[in-house]
Amino acid sequence: MKILYVTTLKRDMVKVWLCQETSFFGSLIPPVDLVSIATTLSQDGHLARVLDLRLYKKPLDVYKMFLKEFKPDALVLNLATASAVYDYEIVKVTPREVKKIAFGSHAIALPEEAFQNGFDYVLYGDPEKALRDLVNNNLNAQGIDGISIPYNINRTPNLFEDLDSIPYLDLSMIELNRYSAVYVDRGRLFTAMLSSRGCPFRCTYCLNPTFFSRRYRTQSPERIAEELKFLNRRFGIEEVLFLDATFNISELQVIKFCEELLKRNIKINWLCNMRVEPVNLEMLKLMKEAGCKRVMYGVEDVALLEDIKKDTTSQKIFDAFTNSRKAGLAADAYVILFPDTKHLNEVSYAKYILNLLKQLNADAFQCNIAIPFPGTELFKSLSKEGSLKSDWALYDPGGKKMPYCSKLDLGKVKRIIFIRYPFMNLKNILNLLKDIDLKSLKKMLKKYLENLMQA
Repeated sequence: MKILYVTTLKRDMVKVWLCQETSFFGSLIPPVDLVSIATTLSQDGHLARVLDLRLYKKPLDVYKMFLKEFKPDALVLNLATASAVYDYEIVKVTPREVKKIAFGSHAIALPEEAFQNGFDYVLYGDPEKALRDLVNNNLNAQGIDGISIPYNINRTPNLFEDLDSIPYLDLSMIELNRYSAVYVDRGRLFTAMLSSRGCPFRCTYCLNPTFFSRRYRTQSPERIAEELKFLNRRFGIEEVLFLDATFNISELQVIKFCEELLKRNIKINWLCNMRVEPVNLEMLKLMKEAGCKRVMYGVEDVALLEDIKKDTTSQKIFDAFTNSRKAGLAADAYVILFPDTKHLNEVSYAKYILNLLKQLNADAFQCNIAIPFPGTELFKSLSKEGSLKSDWALYDPGGKKMPYCSKLDLGKVKRIIFIRYPFMNLKNILNLLKDIDLKSLKKMLKKYLENLMQA
């Protein structure tokens, strides 16, 4: 079967696995979600093409041309809330005879909407496994877990029993030199990876349980290390971003992974998302020795940790940043602006966040507006209040508007933070800029000027 895997139309839209946001800092991450699925289906003899429409100035025209040339039997697309309005445009111009298959959090949370907009199937669980079973059954969903069709919503997830069975990424399907990221050293080829799935924690805004459930599963440390070795030797990959929502759910897993990298003498830089616990200095030092150069912590809003069910404390957040610096690792802070803040105005909220970043001495930061994505507890609570808007284009964490009512303009709060941060943290900014990819640097400067003009 000929299967076409496509990204969304919007260049700045990042929705690899669980990320659903525009990239303020100019990063363009490889669509490894599509590559992983395509690689798995290719092993069964199916012909795969991965088309990254974000790379083109007129993406819809390119897509139409590709349809005529490739003549696919099926289209596979990651349907995310932030990109839904663009994704539905793709489906609309796709010939009726091409089967439209959706995976992704928005499709999982709202399958009826996906079907109303032209999709024929929605995948639940591991999309590689669900799609492989569907395609190998000649697109007959009967008797297969994790496949919903318009007249039969089947939410039983179709999961791999062993994540080690997922094949290594075949990065020959994409043009690696077209991608860049602010945290990747200039001139280095990089990719993203997902080594674990699911998350047992209960953060009210998080999509991970919607996508992969709360059941935590991981590849073995040996398997992850061997794939890094393969990607380095086969494709020249020098840096890897782990997309795992929480890379350190198991401290023992992290330690064993680092030991495997050192044992195999794998010289590759890597970055990961971490919870602030379990984190200790010994583990961080080992990570540094094994090639980790940067960790990203979810700081959110420390005044709301209990409200958003973060299950941690502000002291543990500060300890994590302190220990990361002691270990020689760069530590970034991910901040979320929430509508239920107690601050009186936008300036006071911005000053509060800026002061937090200064106290943490974060090497860099990402600041987004809290988005109540369908499938999250935040979405359910705000839906009950009747304050949510139905325009999915507003559900963009990196956007300027909010999909709900708030006494403060959170977009304005974010602009103030981005404008003032460099003057409060000049040393960290200079350290970030010295090795930054030139494409990302150009985009950062452009965005900064835009925010300055709107202030």
